[in-house]
Amino acid sequence: VFGILSFVCLGPLGAILAVIFGILGLAKAKQLGGRGRGMSIAGIVLAIVNFVVSVVAVIVVVVLIGVASETANTVIANFGEPAPPSSYELEIRTCAVDSFGDVDFSGTITNLTETSKNFLISTEIVDSFGTTLDTFPTPVTEIPAGGKRTWSAITFTDPVGDVLCRVTGVDNLFN
Repeated sequence: VFGILSFVCLGPLGAILAVIFGILGLAKAKQLGGRGRGMSIAGIVLAIVNFVVSVVAVIVVVVLIGVASETANTVIANFGEPAPPSSYELEIRTCAVDSFGDVDFSGTITNLTETSKNFLISTEIVDSFGTTLDTFPTPVTEIPAGGKRTWSAITFTDPVGDVLCRVTGVDNLFN
């Protein structure tokens, strides 16, 4: 019973109990002329199998944690780092303010590498009064090798005059 319970809910504790009671059962089976011997052996075998499965599971978990940790460190190390200029090509399509004060600054980014990439494009928009408007970095994700994606930075201003738009940086995003 403990051999079965070691797989269902008791884990290694059930396996230890299965070995103990299995050995006691074998001793008792000798006294009873062999009755119960098979159940005792089954409990011990299930306990051994549980131990092996538990050890393998612990090894797999430790290896997966190591791999995940290494991957996370790589991602964190590359997050926000400037992307090499040779890895992308940036094209600006629009930089305009409409009659409602909506500013549209947009373009495309081409992935020049041989693997899928993610970029974070930082922009700066200055209105006709010289005020730098609030913009947020724009994530552009899952650009296939040689592929192109559009990006845009949108903000609001007084609908008077022109705006000056510029890209202030292109960073890696989880590459």
